[in-house]
Amino acid sequence: VKRQNLEKIATTFGKADRSLPVSIYAELLTRSIGLSDLALRLPFAVTGLALLIVLPLAIRRRSQPDAVAPMFALMLAISPLLVYYSRAIRPYGVATLCALLAVLALRRALAPDGRRWVWAYVASAALVGWPLPVFFPFAVVPLAGEFLSRWRRQGFAAAKPALGIG
Repeated sequence: VKRQNLEKIATTFGKADRSLPVSIYAELLTRSIGLSDLALRLPFAVTGLALLIVLPLAIRRRSQPDAVAPMFALMLAISPLLVYYSRAIRPYGVATLCALLAVLALRRALAPDGRRWVWAYVASAALVGWPLPVFFPFAVVPLAGEFLSRWRRQGFAAAKPALGIG
């Protein structure tokens, strides 16, 4: 196996379909303990399990009746896509979890006392786009929607705080 420069892996998309963080992780495994099925799949399985916990908790407060969140968790647990992406060495589950965390952080950041959540949103949104750039709009479109909604209702001056510039 040819060793590659980590900086080049981290910043360059190759000709093949690959995810930069997954490629870095595989290279680091190769350099340290060696590639094994368990070591390669473990982060993706943990991400799938995290989605089973975070998604139902995210809808728990908004759901009526109280049985909606546990039923949602059950449906996620048997979801063919979630099961597949929790087993495959692909970035879809990681990007989905990061996009969810970005949207939740954005909700908190837009609250009157939510300035401390801005950096959580920025970090989560950045992490969405790095493993899977096509998922980046899932993290950014809610911010643009909030900005446009405020602009339409109250004018540009009221919309600027949604972007952190007011």
